[in-house]
Amino acid sequence: MTTVVTKIYPFEILVEVEGVKSKAMPDQIRTVDCQRLGLKLGKLSLDEIDKLDKTLKLVLSL
Repeated sequence: MTTVVTKIYPFEILVEVEGVKSKAMPDQIRTVDCQRLGLKLGKLSLDEIDKLDKTLKLVLSL
């Protein structure tokens, strides 16, 4: 996720977390050990989750 939202590509999703606009980039999926994760930033809305799901299907050719 990044807060640089000047350009949103079709495979990216504009989200708002704790009042800050960000973009989720499902084309940049990474695996990370749970111990390396920091604090939870917030939650996505149901609409944002739906958009993320559709975009992941597109990116992963499902």
